[in-house]
Amino acid sequence: MALLHLSVELAEAVQAKDECAGLKLGLDGIIGKILLVAKKYTAQMVDLRGRGLTRKMDFKGLDLVRRDYCPLATSINTRVIDIMFNAPGDVEEDITRKLSCV
Repeated sequence: MALLHLSVELAEAVQAKDECAGLKLGLDGIIGKILLVAKKYTAQMVDLRGRGLTRKMDFKGLDLVRRDYCPLATSINTRVIDIMFNAPGDVEEDITRKLSCV
């Protein structure tokens, strides 16, 4: 919650400056976990409190967001990233177990 208040204070401070008149700033979400694969290729867990959602996985540039990509590969990639972000125990073991079932 402190980050939400800090973002509001920052937005108000920027908007109060004369050279930023008309500029509107807002918070889309707070990134909890992020996987940086390469430049412009990311998977991230975003906290979206205040928008009706608690958390959402967001993918940028990865092949699994392409519509012409194999549905099985998309499903496996999504599940592996989900395990990486949410598994409480041994992530490597959970991923290996998931891939052995394919």
